[in-house]
Amino acid sequence: MKLTIEQEFEKENLKRYLEEHPEQAKMVVWQLFVRMIRGHQKHQKLESQYDDLLQRYITLHDAYLANLRLIRQKTVGQASNQIQLPNFSQEH
Repeated sequence: MKLTIEQEFEKENLKRYLEEHPEQAKMVVWQLFVRMIRGHQKHQKLESQYDDLLQRYITLHDAYLANLRLIRQKTVGQASNQIQLPNFSQEH
């Protein structure tokens, strides 16, 4: 990837700063590393919470579908007792 003039300028400034202030550069790198680790831990925690919520949703949805099936079976069972089917054995 080719750098723009501004990016090349920033790159050179950064190199010069690192050469002139190596101890401060180390501290900055450690701070960035700690932020990265904390960000990764937070990401893992959020993924875990998401997985828990998804599992709860799936369980709730399964229960909802099971209840719908029971309602349908009960309704169909009651309706089948009330339906009068035509007598097809008689010929007109």
